Amino acid sequence: MDQHKDSLSGLEFVVDVKPDRLRAKSSAEITDQRMESVVGRLLKAQEEECRRISREIHDDLGGRITEIGLLIQHIKKSAILPKKTVSELDQLRDKTIEISKVIGKLSHRLHSPVLEFTGIGIALESLCREFQAHTGIRIEFVPGSKVTDIPDEIALCLYRIAQESLNNVAKHSGAKTVRVELTRMADEAHLTIRDFGQGFTSRTRRKSGLGLISMEERVRLLQGTLQIQTQPGGGTRVRTTIPIKSRKTLPNSHSKRAVGRG
Repeated sequence: MDQHKDSLSGLEFVVDVKPDRLRAKSSAEITDQRMESVVGRLLKAQEEECRRISREIHDDLGGRITEIGLLIQHIKKSAILPKKTVSELDQLRDKTIEISKVIGKLSHRLHSPVLEFTGIGIALESLCREFQAHTGIRIEFVPGSKVTDIPDEIALCLYRIAQESLNNVAKHSGAKTVRVELTRMADEAHLTIRDFGQGFTSRTRRKSGLGLISMEERVRLLQGTLQIQTQPGGGTRVRTTIPIKSRKTLPNSHSKRAVGRG
């Protein structure tokens, strides 16, 4: 289990939405439900737009950059050029390769094909690997059993929370190590992201912008719980729990590995 035995006794923010079917709904509750419906449609529209833009970036812009690279190679082969010109064309080709990689990363952030086609476990491992390569922050990813059977809607929610949490780690925590745990019980999915950085205050939280609000609303719509525990100098833990209606499970083996090793 976690090698870092610690407790966070500082700030804690909790979003906990549970249905209550035993009493009549007030007008305020009805209004809240309507607002949740609107927010849900907005988030769905946002995801669809991200998917569309991601596809256009990859297929259109990515394709054009590839064409430029091929044209550069054609020019080099079809004419006798001064060494200086050849060198400049090589530099230009290298730049197109760099741009192509940036486009691929941007497309992937907007919409992860790995999540869509392989599931949340492999998608999170891929996200952690990319994050570690980009930031140099070491990530230990711990996938539990049965994570391949987490429903798509919940998987997308957890993936977006992981993205935002890791983004906050890179921007604010100063951490050198992060631990990401994904587990599924019989009727719940759990995601825990723990960094060992500088933590933050309530004032820092207010500066976090729309990212944290988006996390809270995604969890709220799925009637889950989002807990953010932090202590200045003691790091931050983000825990997400989302109920799963279906109890159907698939066999999978429990594993623990540090991303980027071996």
